Amino acid sequence: MRPNDLQPASFRGVKFLVPRDMTEEGRNTILHVYPDAAHRYAEDNGYCPPKFNLTCVVHGLRVRAQTRALRNALNRPGPGTLQHPHYGAQFCAVVGPYQVIREDIDSGVVIFEITFAVTGPPLFPGLVTGIAAVVTGLAGAAITSLFTSFADRFAPPQSTTSRTALAGAVTSIATSGLDRFGAAATAAVRLARDAGAIVDQPDRLGTLLAAVHRAPFEDRSISNVALVAGYKAVISAARDVRLTAAAVAPSTRDLTLRRQSLDALADTVEAGALAALADAMAGRTYTTADEVESDETWLADAWDGVQGLALPAADQQAIAKVYVAASEVLRDREVRLPRITTIDAAAIPASVLAYMLYDSDQNASIIVANNPRRSPLLYDGQVSVLVQSGA
Repeated sequence: MRPNDLQPASFRGVKFLVPRDMTEEGRNTILHVYPDAAHRYAEDNGYCPPKFNLTCVVHGLRVRAQTRALRNALNRPGPGTLQHPHYGAQFCAVVGPYQVIREDIDSGVVIFEITFAVTGPPLFPGLVTGIAAVVTGLAGAAITSLFTSFADRFAPPQSTTSRTALAGAVTSIATSGLDRFGAAATAAVRLARDAGAIVDQPDRLGTLLAAVHRAPFEDRSISNVALVAGYKAVISAARDVRLTAAAVAPSTRDLTLRRQSLDALADTVEAGALAALADAMAGRTYTTADEVESDETWLADAWDGVQGLALPAADQQAIAKVYVAASEVLRDREVRLPRITTIDAAAIPASVLAYMLYDSDQNASIIVANNPRRSPLLYDGQVSVLVQSGA
């Protein structure tokens, strides 16, 4: 095997090398053969999305840790981002079992044989509602669609002043919240650094923005709480860009193009951030129904804002599916989790109050956590406790 044969790739941020790969794609064709006929009819039944068969190599001093990391990435439910050596970033699901091959214990090399299939949202998401993985699939497909159509609506002007303004808007979005995420920080910093050079390349700009929107989800060290906060910041940054666009008076063709491009950038980023925010909320671990309700309210407000954006109908529909699926996940969790309420306590220790409420003093820590800066030795007056929703 020659060094040039080893091409870098990754799945969910876990890196490996690819010496050999095979791709299947084309048209889904149904052959109709007629009795006693010298011809047949080949019926086109749509496009077959790519399926990638990769030979993946992990090696080196940390081969065991890298092997575990790749196995964890492959075994997680739902699709993820595959950085393919030739096809670039693809949203893929792992198909069937994969093989792990180790031929020589001393070589420090482990080989994986993996099949990935490019995936989109489920055609009938109602059949699998309330599952966070469904939101992930819908969000990934929506983001891909948004930043693909972005190139058709982004028409950068040629004047230096307008290009500088557009580059500044891209930089403000890249550094609004995405740069705080580990795996995404490098991509966001690069996007901000190169904004001036790529602002007249809509296809490349859209690809980089889409990649930056999905990169934080590939880093397992980033909590969903942090993701939620980050994408809220991105939505705010996109809205600031829209205000900047509204301040541009379209008195010349150059200014008209500047305003149009700023609007396209703001609309696409806000909608993409909403999809990512919904994904982060669906994957978040909540402890109370009050936390869920707060996120539901924020998501609903964000959705109200996105509905008024000038997006293609297909993109609006894709975002609507993400919002509906995420709302169902959140509502399901809200009814299952307890709520915070207050009760009157008359000189009661936390352990006794726990027995009264939960039939066990093991849950006294719940009461203590909900009443910071108060002594658990004796509660007197209003005390915050958890009760089951609907109780």
